[in-house]
Amino acid sequence: MLLIHLDIIIVFVIFILVLLILSGFVSLCERKVLAIVQLRVGPALFLFGILTPITDGIKLFVKFTLFIIGFDGIYFLFGLSITLFCIFFPWFFLPLGFIILFDKGFSILFLLSIHLVCNVFSVFLVGCFLFSSCFVYLATMRTLFFSIISESALLILLYCFYLLDFYSFFGIKDLCVNQLSLFNCFLLGILFFVTFWITLL
Repeated sequence: MLLIHLDIIIVFVIFILVLLILSGFVSLCERKVLAIVQLRVGPALFLFGILTPITDGIKLFVKFTLFIIGFDGIYFLFGLSITLFCIFFPWFFLPLGFIILFDKGFSILFLLSIHLVCNVFSVFLVGCFLFSSCFVYLATMRTLFFSIISESALLILLYCFYLLDFYSFFGIKDLCVNQLSLFNCFLLGILFFVTFWITLL
């Protein structure tokens, strides 16, 4: 039993490391494209900037010093830990080939709940309880307002998957098996396109 849990922990650690490395190289690609568009050189640290994401990550953790009057570090670290959990944990519900690390029958509902917590609660905690400035409070309320608006659009887009999965809104495994049909993928594309433009109105 301990070996099974150890294997799961090793898979978690490898998965998070791969996500961090890939996100760093995606940001490197974005900076390269922006540099080409603006006729600049862009990141050029060791072979076309391969080491740039690593050095950026090191600088992020080394230069992490904040000197703010009225700052409470407990709320800040708690808000950051909630946000970090909400960013990394939903990746374990997504299928990797034929492997799904977590699928207890309520995967999509849980993913939606994690998304709501990440968008609303973490921003509210960091913005409202961390700083004593009215401008930070107004910026937090503005961010929460736009995140709540986007949640309605996300729910409408997720309704496309709900329609094509025989009204099973909870299991991601059933959803993946049902989407193997070519007709369902074609119909999903049409529904997604239509609802995307409806939510923009």
